[in-house]
Amino acid sequence: MKTDDVSGIGARVAMSLLQTVQKSSSCSSTSSSIIEVEEVPTPLRLIFRNISQNIGIDLLSSTIRAHFFGRLSLSSTRTDSDANNTITQHHKPTSGVFMPMIQRIGSSNIKKEAPSDEKPHLEIPMRLSAAAIILCAIIPQQCDDFETTNKALSDTLPIALSLLDDVQTIHQATGALLLISAIESASKLEHIPSFVDQFSPIVTSSLADSIQMCGREAPTLLAMLCLAQSKWMNYCGVYSNKPDAYTPHTQVHEMVSKATATILVEIGKQVHVGGRDGNDERITGALVAGINPLLAQLAQFPNARSIEIARVGLSTLLPLISWSGMSLEVRSAQVSALAGLVSLMNGAYPIMPKHGKKIMTEVFLLLDRSDKDALYLNNNKGSLDDKVSTEVMSKVAVYTAAVALAICGKNAEDILGHVEATSSKDQLIKRCKEIRAAAEVLLNDH
Repeated sequence: MKTDDVSGIGARVAMSLLQTVQKSSSCSSTSSSIIEVEEVPTPLRLIFRNISQNIGIDLLSSTIRAHFFGRLSLSSTRTDSDANNTITQHHKPTSGVFMPMIQRIGSSNIKKEAPSDEKPHLEIPMRLSAAAIILCAIIPQQCDDFETTNKALSDTLPIALSLLDDVQTIHQATGALLLISAIESASKLEHIPSFVDQFSPIVTSSLADSIQMCGREAPTLLAMLCLAQSKWMNYCGVYSNKPDAYTPHTQVHEMVSKATATILVEIGKQVHVGGRDGNDERITGALVAGINPLLAQLAQFPNARSIEIARVGLSTLLPLISWSGMSLEVRSAQVSALAGLVSLMNGAYPIMPKHGKKIMTEVFLLLDRSDKDALYLNNNKGSLDDKVSTEVMSKVAVYTAAVALAICGKNAEDILGHVEATSSKDQLIKRCKEIRAAAEVLLNDH
């Protein structure tokens, strides 16, 4: 069976559901034609958006929600008049129209089984794929009507939270993807949607629990959860100062600090293992998608809020910097760790001087290794990717060392002075001068 985005089971079921919705809402739509996937070259996402514009994203999202949770009980064997009568009976302004359940051809003679305690989307997996494909297409689009978007988001969040609560990690990542789409849509609104008030504590705890469960899963799954976490925290932070904000900014500061610590602890358990078995990709994804955005957000808060997580941050980031290797994966992890370290130093600047020696030592050792790696690559005709990644990493390391010198002061300076006093290598002396010059520029700019 094909599983691509046009002929796969999820796409076919999603389109069948849309066809049913479009047919039942044809009385209020400007077009009653039914679109077939095979005959339309337009991308599937655009097809969904065009249909949702005709029937309304609030009506479509409420139908998807009912379909996902198994509340669509109409049989496909009923006549159109019977179906329309039942739809009218079930119509409620707050929940939208309940549309018929899609059934396979010839399934009407199958005997009904006793109700199961399993979640509907676990019994029938196509509920998940249909909901994810359609909602991720229609929710992020711009809509001028706040109430319409608000209703659509209120129907999307229960689906996302239900998936985050699943045991299967792929379901959790899909729930995170739905949450990201909802956050992107909410960010375009002038007012705060009601789901923030309804689900804020649940969203925060669900994401934290999922990250702890998926700490050693596939890199893409963990990165998706970390991205949802950082986007949710950023959204809460942006709107925390509004008069109608559900969560005050002081509480948001605590939430961001706790979320950052959660991911740092999970990644910290893996940094000493090295980059084997996809560990480097997993760690890099968590850094880029989750840790670094959260550390950058903390650095913007008053009162140096990163102080609370400084110790766990350093215990996670410094071992990453000390990794050896010239592969693109290792370099990506090192550059990401350096970027996170810069944000951590800025956010916890009052206590960084006491850590200045170990920070400058690790960063300078990385610079020394990168210079040796660059020399080896030039002499042995290394790959272009390895050369570029080593050069980029060296530049980021010089900047990080300059930040450390500017923030940590004498303790970091002592390391540079020791290198200059004891080393006979011109390259190391040159690096010390580069770091001092860059630090002076940073201090003059501030």
